[in-house]
Amino acid sequence: MMDNVETFYSKSWSSGQVRMILGENTFSVYLNSSMETLEFKASDLRIHREWLDGVWKMADGTPLHETASKQDEANPDQTQQDTKEPMNENISKNISDIQRLTRARAKNLREQNKHVDVAFAMLNEKRIEQSSWFSEQGIPKDCFVPVQFLETVGYSYENLQKPDKKGINILKGWVGEVVRGLIRPNKMWMQDVDIVYGVVHERRVDHFIGVEIHLMENTITIFHCGVHKVKENPLIQKLVVLIPPIKLEMMNEEINFNDIVPFQVKKAEGLPKTKLPFNCGLFVVKMLECRSLGLKKMSSINDDTAMDLRSKLCCEMFDQFMDKDFQEGCRR
Repeated sequence: MMDNVETFYSKSWSSGQVRMILGENTFSVYLNSSMETLEFKASDLRIHREWLDGVWKMADGTPLHETASKQDEANPDQTQQDTKEPMNENISKNISDIQRLTRARAKNLREQNKHVDVAFAMLNEKRIEQSSWFSEQGIPKDCFVPVQFLETVGYSYENLQKPDKKGINILKGWVGEVVRGLIRPNKMWMQDVDIVYGVVHERRVDHFIGVEIHLMENTITIFHCGVHKVKENPLIQKLVVLIPPIKLEMMNEEINFNDIVPFQVKKAEGLPKTKLPFNCGLFVVKMLECRSLGLKKMSSINDDTAMDLRSKLCCEMFDQFMDKDFQEGCRR
């Protein structure tokens, strides 16, 4: 996941990034040029390469002719563009600079994804360990899903574009295991979970948006912490028609596209805002945590206190996971 690759798409090679491994030979790839996320077979992918010092080289600097990929050998016509030299050195340098910036941006996003996932795992673990306390406080049953979860659900949208098709199965693979409570956080939707919390990546501005999916009220609430305006997110528009079929599948009812009633989309008001792009992940985690606890006042979440909030969150995650492993290792 997150490897930079090139895909053979629309009769040419396009640069992209692996966002999900769907099977042994199937990958979900985000295309940089069209900002789409599509599925590709391994035979349609190759390792990203760059034009450096007058030759095509792999990411590690190895000349391309020394590590020719199998698909290049099998499809010589498709790789004809590799033999074409850039128009001039300035264009080659500009392309290389853009690619380096793209890699740096992808690495930063990859790290943010990891941090959000670990924070969500911690919040799930607290709910499991202190379930009686949450129940006594009358706090709704919920769970926090990993960063990639909602995007993976969105891949099923194309199936819903066939009005005559019945018996659509959205709960495949990893998604089905999470929704049915077969893997962490081991909570079954519609039974152990009434509210789902997750995040959506707003690609236009490289920003995380918090999402609350209320399964009982049929609503999706958006939590946006940036100062800039965000237009309707394509993934959110897909989720409003994809979550209802998930509910139907969990109730063992047949899915018919014509009978689907989309969820209502709301925008949470009075939220804290950040002017710093690297704070959006932290803000989303803390806002959704407050929301899940029924806390309406979030004024303490701001750019001035962000470092303290980040340190506190790190300590909480360490206490929840790492400290237990460390103590067990010392005892051994």
